[in-house]
Formats: sequence, structure tokens, C-alpha cells
Amino acid sequence: MTRPRLLVLVVSALLLAGAATPGWAAPQPVLAGPAPAGQPLVTWAASTDGTSTTLNNQTVRNIVTTSVAGRGLQVQLSNVFGGSPVTFRTASVGRAGPGASLVPGTVRPLRFGGSPSVTVPAGTSVLSDPIGVVVQARQTLAVSVYVDAKVRSASGHNLALTDSYLSEPGDHTGDTDAAAFTSTVPRWLFVQSIALRQRPQLGIVAALGDSITDGVGSTDGANNRWTDVLAERLIGRPPAQQLGVANEGISAKRVLHGGFGQSALDRFDRDVLAEPGVESVILLEGINDINTGSGSDELIAPYRELIARAHAVPLATLQCSR
Repeated sequence: MTRPRLLVLVVSALLLAGAATPGWAAPQPVLAGPAPAGQPLVTWAASTDGTSTTLNNQTVRNIVTTSVAGRGLQVQLSNVFGGSPVTFRTASVGRAGPGASLVPGTVRPLRFGGSPSVTVPAGTSVLSDPIGVVVQARQTLAVSVYVDAKVRSASGHNLALTDSYLSEPGDHTGDTDAAAFTSTVPRWLFVQSIALRQRPQLGIVAALGDSITDGVGSTDGANNRWTDVLAERLIGRPPAQQLGVANEGISAKRVLHGGFGQSALDRFDRDVLAEPGVESVILLEGINDINTGSGSDELIAPYRELIARAHAVPLATLQCSR
């Protein structure tokens, strides 16, 4: 673990002012190359929760946008909230095109211990083998996952603010056209995070929060949550000072009690401490506790616990409120 750097950010200004996002450079291709050894770090994440989506012999295509650039891509697939084991029969990653289409020539199959399929017990997740691709900062990728049996209440993230695509029956993980993907869902399914290999001085900021961090109120498909604005700023700095951002917000969540799922205390290890390359954490959570009857004095001890757990790693922390 590298030494944590002090993160000084005016988060309230980002939330209230809606500062302009720098223009994007033209998308660059995913390039083949050997998977390097080095420090892994998360370039995209979405905290896992339970969903209402059921799949049956279908492929889901998740559209995600990276934070930092790197090589040696790995995808973490989740069955954390599943009630029984799930077999991911095949999975792939490629550069996203319009809708559910992929840029031809960029599709790469994922392997798990050398196998194209993996069975994941309920309550756990799995990390794919690294593959030798170069991924650019702020690049939009598609992670496709095929399950050949019925999966009820798939683990995922309910507020994607972008469409994921569900196929007609069958394995369509290698399809570059969108013909088989005939329906959409407004959530990510199974995909929990994407990790890359990058130079050691680069680190990640994890943003742990509720609906404000999750992006409620931002524009669908525009990648303009406050965490996206922050990511654009941090990767726009000189190379030795760049940081990536992992959005670990879940709407309606609380510090003390989960509401519709786990509390911040319960999910902190999985969603922050276990993510590779995290050096700093922004804690922006607690308004839902107050709105549901908890006094501000009741939040002091859990805040201190979260900060202590972060410092023990050690991570720099920035405690925020609104």
C-alpha cells in the first residue's frame, strides 16, 4: 500500500456550483498487449446491492465508463446478494459503440482461473484473470455476462443512470451488433468493479455515500454526477498528481442502518477497503439517518469508527455533510 496523500477537495462547491467538465478527447481504441505485473487499481466501481431483475438463459451488456487509464484489465463479477450459486457461463469486455453495439475488433473474452465459466457461491464475488489490453481514461466499455439458467434477483447496482441491455435467449457476449439485445434495464447487473494495472504513484479516491453520490438528479447517460466531475478534474492534473475515482454511493443508504440494504458500517470493508489502489475516501452519508429519526449525536461514534478503519489501512479521509 502506498503512503496516503492528503486529499483537499471542495466537495460542496462541486455539488452546488456544477462546475463545467473539461472537453473529452477523441476515444482511443483498446489495444492488445501483454498483461503486465504491477499494482492493481480500480478504475470503475458500483456498490453491489440486491435488484429485482430476473434473467433466464440471457446475456446482459453493462455500459460503464472508466476513471483512470491502465493495462491488465480485470472484471469483478458479484453474487453478493444472490440466494444461491450463479454460474457465469461466459463473459466479455469490449469498447462500447452506440446503444448495445461494440466496436468491432475490441471484444475480449474473460477467463476465470483459465476457464471461460465460473460458479460463484451466494454471498461472494469473483475476479477475472487479467487480460492484455490498454484502456484509456474516461473510456466507455461494455461488460457482457451470459447466464444459461434462471437467476432471480440478480446482484447489481440499481441506479446506473445509463441503460444496460438484455438479450434474447442465448450467449451473445461476443456479438458486436445490437440485434439480439431487445430490452433494457436501468441498472448494472453482476458487474461490481473493473481493475487495471498502473504505475505505482497513481491512486484512487473512493466516494462512499447515498443518493447524492449515486447521482440522483443528474442526467441519464451524461456521466455528470459530482464524482464524474471530480474524476475529470483529477485525471486532468499532471501525471504524477493524477487520481482516479470509484463511486461507491447507493441511494437511500444510511450510516447506522441499511434502509434498503446494508449500512455504511456493514459495506465499508467491501466497497472501500477491499478495492485495489484506494488511497483516500470521501464520506458523504448521514442525511438519511437524520431524516429517519437518528440524532446527529448518534452519528459521531460510527463516523469515528469508519475513519479509524480507514486510517488503519491507512487511507486519508474527508468527512463531508450537506
